[in-house]
Amino acid sequence: MAQAEYIDGTGVVDAQLSEAMIPFLLNLKKNFTQYKLTMLLSFKSQYTLRLYMLLKQKHDHNPYTKEYTFELGELRKVLGVSIEAIPRRDKFDKPQAAVELYAEYPDFKRRILEVARKELAAKADIGFEYEEIRHGRRVTALIFRVSLIQRAELLPEKPAQPGQQCALPGMDLDTVITLLSFVPDQHRAKKGVRAAIEAAEKQHGFDYVKRNILYSNAHASKNYAGYLSGALAIDYGHDWEIEQQQAAKTAAPAAPPAVTLADLNNLINEIKALQQQSKAQGSAELWQQAELLKAEFAQKREMYDAANADKEDEAEA
Repeated sequence: MAQAEYIDGTGVVDAQLSEAMIPFLLNLKKNFTQYKLTMLLSFKSQYTLRLYMLLKQKHDHNPYTKEYTFELGELRKVLGVSIEAIPRRDKFDKPQAAVELYAEYPDFKRRILEVARKELAAKADIGFEYEEIRHGRRVTALIFRVSLIQRAELLPEKPAQPGQQCALPGMDLDTVITLLSFVPDQHRAKKGVRAAIEAAEKQHGFDYVKRNILYSNAHASKNYAGYLSGALAIDYGHDWEIEQQQAAKTAAPAAPPAVTLADLNNLINEIKALQQQSKAQGSAELWQQAELLKAEFAQKREMYDAANADKEDEAEA
């Protein structure tokens, strides 16, 4: 880094890379796999997303190979359904037991492979068929055959002509993904919605855009994209957010949903799985998902500790 500066109140770090990085940043399109954001957001299953990224990366790096073989145990680890045990490192550390989701192959096939195959065939730019390799009656490996799917909505956009608006430079892809996650599913893929969000975030910041998205979700009845654009231009959500905060303070405190130790362990497992996936695949998107889950874990851990502290106080009394 040449320099890095935290922008107060935004949750954003403005970083400038060193000139020594220039040789490594050239020809990024040639050396790295690209994904269509709207397509990734349309996947309903997290395992569809993970399997797509794995197969897309394999195909882009070696498009002339007709088949890609994965040992079943390794594939389960890559997809995050098989997590190895983590032993205790010191007296303050908690060991993590091994986790096996969909341990039986028929469940793995039905809940992951078949769901991903159907979703990719309906939405993605690649599809796949697979063949099971068995030792005896047990499936030990899978052979994937990947095929390209031409979809008009996923074709590369034409270069902007003079006078046309270009994509905003410097926009953080993780910020776009996070803000779009607040938009209702049926409007998330619309170009007008994304363009309005990018422009407003660039000018006003994350919190400004988030409150106006939430305001539009609650008030827009028709033409969501147009309503959101108006809200972002005039900041409809400003007074509404204040009213919501005041109402929350004056309202009778509702009992928060109980958080169990199992809930916390499940979050830990998912965070570690995403981090392992991110390192294995070099995926910034997966790492950002892990960071979002870490924030959720911190909040639920506070709720869990507070609830158990109350129980301990009652026991002592």
